[in-house]
Amino acid sequence: MTEVTAPSNIALIKYMGKSQVSGNRPTNASLSFTLDHLVTKLKVEATKGEDCWSPLENSEFEVQLSEKGQKRFLDFLKILKNFF
Repeated sequence: MTEVTAPSNIALIKYMGKSQVSGNRPTNASLSFTLDHLVTKLKVEATKGEDCWSPLENSEFEVQLSEKGQKRFLDFLKILKNFF
């Protein structure tokens, strides 16, 4: 089982475009604000059978994800599994 946590980040000024001269660098700087107290938590556990999405147990908040959102997550997980 693997558990990860990532803070929320809000872009106040988002960079736009890419510079042709410098490879994959943005054409202008960005400015963002990290909210350390608002986090996303993910737990991945290997189990036999079909992949599924379920909310974390004992969470401080009720977690809801639409069926469409669950499908998008599982489709992306399927892609990621090809790399590991």
